[in-house]
Amino acid sequence: MAAVTVVITSYNQGPLIREAVESALSQTVRPERIIIVDDGSDEQTSVDVLSAILDDCRHGALDTGGVAVDFIDQVNAGPSAARNRGMKEVSAPYFMLLDGDDVFHPTMIESLYRAAADGNADIAICDMQEMDDATGAFTHPLWALKQSQ
Repeated sequence: MAAVTVVITSYNQGPLIREAVESALSQTVRPERIIIVDDGSDEQTSVDVLSAILDDCRHGALDTGGVAVDFIDQVNAGPSAARNRGMKEVSAPYFMLLDGDDVFHPTMIESLYRAAADGNADIAICDMQEMDDATGAFTHPLWALKQSQ
């Protein structure tokens, strides 16, 4: 396990949040902890899915591999407030943020943790790709990290 906590935020992302959690749990190097912050979802599907994920983690239906999975429910205050709430609970030297409608590449934690730890860095950053749900094609969005940066 890496000395990393993953903070996953969710607001009405019932159909997608499980894939986000599974992408954090299926890393080549797992985090030591995952904190899921629900930002006051008012969609019953989201509440049901989040409850099912927590039950599956507690009862072994979702393989956590020893990763602690915690849940915070807060009144809707927006994505920044949800991230900040989760970060208050982080005790690991490093943390990563993941929105409930995104997924991590399978080696993301390993790659970024090694880059930060080997370089004695406070922060490591990476690029990203968008996937078109209809075609499955990956693209590099114009607003993402540029090579020149």
